Amino acid sequence: MGSIEKVSCATTTPVGDIVFLHGLGGDKHGTWQATREVSSFWPAWLCEELPQYEVYTVGYEAAPSKWLGTSMPLGDRARNILSLLDLEGLGHRPTVFVCHSLGGLVVKQMLQTGDGANNPKWKRIVSHTKGVFFLATPHSGSALADYLVALSHIHFPGCWGAILKFLRLTGAMHELQAHASPLRDLSLWYRNNVERLSIRTEVLFETQDTKGVRVVDETSADPGHGHPIPIDADHLSICKPSSRESQVFKAVRQFVQECLGSTEFGQAPSVGAASPVSKCESSARVNQQTGRIFISYRRRASKDARLASLLKERLQQAGCDVFIDVNMAVGTNWSAEIQRRIEWCGYLIVLLSEESVESEMLRGEVRLAHFERKQDGCPYMLPVRVRFSGSSRLRAR
Repeated sequence: MGSIEKVSCATTTPVGDIVFLHGLGGDKHGTWQATREVSSFWPAWLCEELPQYEVYTVGYEAAPSKWLGTSMPLGDRARNILSLLDLEGLGHRPTVFVCHSLGGLVVKQMLQTGDGANNPKWKRIVSHTKGVFFLATPHSGSALADYLVALSHIHFPGCWGAILKFLRLTGAMHELQAHASPLRDLSLWYRNNVERLSIRTEVLFETQDTKGVRVVDETSADPGHGHPIPIDADHLSICKPSSRESQVFKAVRQFVQECLGSTEFGQAPSVGAASPVSKCESSARVNQQTGRIFISYRRRASKDARLASLLKERLQQAGCDVFIDVNMAVGTNWSAEIQRRIEWCGYLIVLLSEESVESEMLRGEVRLAHFERKQDGCPYMLPVRVRFSGSSRLRAR
């Protein structure tokens, strides 16, 4: 059964999500740990170093042998996880996927399925995907899968026959045969569409054998986009960096920052953003949302709060629908409601004072609005200085 676990909650309004998917025979915890110690679970390291993002790890049945468990066909698994992501509330913020082995194929299939599906929720997940980080993913299939599948069809006498019968390979292993037609089609789709979808790609591949076999070689590891980088590791250890100084951890951290990274007030993200909507679509949404206004300010600054209250009163008198988060009901999911209101509004009024330019909460709301405007053309942002003569740029720390 598939499941999604939140590793940690962002300390401010989250501006993006990082989602980990394991590979064949893996799980949502052990795949990402160098040892049995919980402290070696490196998705948690990302939470600590990049607190503006929320981190999730996905678990799903992906056993190589039916004796060890089950495994859905690739297409079914992609739809299953798209549904899980939607139910978890993901797909509203810019997202980066970090995937090992089979997990990379699942993500590519999710993107293809979501892009072509008549399902706006799945399309939204695809449109908010800004990057995919592949760790030893067999884009054209694995020689190991080919080898095991071939052996399973040969009748051996004695103990060898018993061993091969014991394997009872799952459909996932059959799908991973080198140069299998479905994998070729999926790779072709990814190469032809990744730029259209404005999704960045990073690839690391193993250079050491796993128990005498190179599971994913440099040819299979190449998705036809990006620049594959060799790593001194085997197929199992490449996704288990031993420290924050390891090349794998640093590469993932840098990639996330490049895809979801800091933006300044008044500037749209420079990388990983989806293509702008057409002027007609943008105008239609603006006309629909012109009367919806979100006022963002420093809650603990008294002069900001007084001005926000006055603006709300006067704008409502003029017939506008105004949102300020001070009146949210007890029990409301604050983060989800802020995200929903950013998507809802036509204008974001930002009150800039000496206190507010240092507010991580206000910075987060501005970042979300920038990403949303880049995607859908709204909201427009109206900065208002409140007895403030300093720089109006909001820099993410």
